Amino acid sequence: MSSANPRWMAIFLAVLLIVLMAPFVLAQKLFVMVYEGDALHTIEIVLRLVEGERQHIDFQTPIGILSFLPAVFFMQLGLPFGAAFIYGHLMIALLALPAIWWVAISRFGRFSGYWFAAATLVILTSWSAGIDQASVTLALHYNRWAWGLSFIAIAVAVMPPRIEGTARIDGLILGVMMASLALIKMTYFVAFAPIVFLALLAQGQLRILGSAIIVGFVIAAVATLLGGLEFWRGYYADLQWVRQSEVRNAPGFPIPELIVGAQYLGGTLLALAGGLFVRQSGRFVQGYSLILLIPAFIFVTYQNFGNAPIWVLLLPALYFGLRPDEEKRNGAGWDLRDAIGFVGAAAVALSIPHLTNIVMTGLRHVGATGETVSIDFGANPVLRDVRVSELRAFDITAIQTLAAPGALFGKVSEFMDKEQTARVISEPVAFMGLDLPQCNLTKGLVAATAVLAKELETLLAPLFVTDIVAQHWIFADVPRLQGSAPWNYGSLSGIENAEYVVVPTCARSDEYRKTILEKIENTSGFRLSLTHDTPHFRAYSIAWDEDEGN
Repeated sequence: MSSANPRWMAIFLAVLLIVLMAPFVLAQKLFVMVYEGDALHTIEIVLRLVEGERQHIDFQTPIGILSFLPAVFFMQLGLPFGAAFIYGHLMIALLALPAIWWVAISRFGRFSGYWFAAATLVILTSWSAGIDQASVTLALHYNRWAWGLSFIAIAVAVMPPRIEGTARIDGLILGVMMASLALIKMTYFVAFAPIVFLALLAQGQLRILGSAIIVGFVIAAVATLLGGLEFWRGYYADLQWVRQSEVRNAPGFPIPELIVGAQYLGGTLLALAGGLFVRQSGRFVQGYSLILLIPAFIFVTYQNFGNAPIWVLLLPALYFGLRPDEEKRNGAGWDLRDAIGFVGAAAVALSIPHLTNIVMTGLRHVGATGETVSIDFGANPVLRDVRVSELRAFDITAIQTLAAPGALFGKVSEFMDKEQTARVISEPVAFMGLDLPQCNLTKGLVAATAVLAKELETLLAPLFVTDIVAQHWIFADVPRLQGSAPWNYGSLSGIENAEYVVVPTCARSDEYRKTILEKIENTSGFRLSLTHDTPHFRAYSIAWDEDEGN
């Protein structure tokens, strides 16, 4: 099977990149349509890095430094956040473009090469939170970058080369991809590195493997020179912090659901069938590699918020790229060329709606002008080009539990036995002897955070906010808490630098608020005194014990 023409592949990729990125570059604004909390998380990390803080050292986050450096680079050139983030997206795509082009023409046939190139570039430039919606968001951009780079690394390791004498180029690409995964999100590196290693070892591609390892060590050495060993110790500690979190170690469906659930079963069966057919066709290493990739794909999906099965978009390229050129039959008499072709066609049918939907985010962004409004980010004019939907910004909605003692439906226990009552009736959250409403903010996070920030200005001191979201300093003259976690997965990070503990009446996450409050009550070394009790928050001044200091 002939490979794609290198010149036409380059033209295809250039045109596709323009189509995908032009709606964002030309808009001169970034319209955020969903997951505003994640947007605030990303904004805070970028701003803190621009102001000189060190990731994993001055603040906690399990996300790698490379996820934010492109936007930091452009903000340091003077661009506002929205433009910097857009151009950062474009930078990642441009840097990956030569690798996509090379892998497409050196590892795949004509159709499979174009599919691989398109799927990889679409994922890298995607602004969709998943593969089932076309809404633009900042959320999870690092997952999409990591999926795209993973596609490149997997193709280099699993697909046999069609061009001789390219081990150094392949090793360079593979080393850069794997090192980038480690510096974007470690989950991807941990999941795919063993399979990449075994696939190359089984094929005898030791020069590719050796070159990749050398390149990876060079990149790690550069990161160490820039950040020191403290960077790696902090990164490891942050990963352990999230892994051990009572509320965030698995953000979504359980693993069995990701294997046999309605949204996932088709991909699971196709991946298994394709791997078996490829193995039966005589490509034993590739067949077993495809089978081993299934649990790795599921593990990464399990670890990612939203559980989007992005990996199914790679299957058509792998199957058509490994399809035999001539007829081969298995023990059952099936023509494996046809069988792999059928599985590949099914993978295309499964993938096209998702690819189309992701591409549609550009059109959604173009059409968003009429339904968006600029939110006042107070003392941060660098955020002037970030826009949020009026409905999502100002329509503040919350979920409040009513099946609880003393609540509207508290008497439902009259219809239950003791075991049912224990499972269904929610005990109110109490802190320092006072009950709190069981309230989760579901919409209007930007406006709610801005309103609370204005009220917190009166405290004139660093604040530890007991919620997953605490970006109030972005909206008002509230001192940023040193050492705090931009996205608090249930820790007390930064509380040693605070003068007040602030408990929101309605939290972004009641579960996270409860976990943090329990840790505060179980921590010694300071005493809390209630100083402010308002409809929106309670504030407790912190008095540190003399032997602990502050």
